[in-house]
Amino acid sequence: MKAQSLKKVPESIENIYAQISEANANNQFKCFIPHFIYVTNETKLQLIKDGYKVYEGNWDSIITGLIIEW
Repeated sequence: MKAQSLKKVPESIENIYAQISEANANNQFKCFIPHFIYVTNETKLQLIKDGYKVYEGNWDSIITGLIIEW
């Protein structure tokens, strides 16, 4: 298998909104998507347009990824 034959499959915005809803229902104000899950720039921009704060950062001083706050 060659790397060229593989395709990145991005996380859908619907799944991200489901994560946000679940976190909010548990009285949390942010959620985390690990660096090994692919999120497109378009999805990040849509989240920003919807009023979320979206940035790359350390979640627990060990693993990095996308942090979404509201």
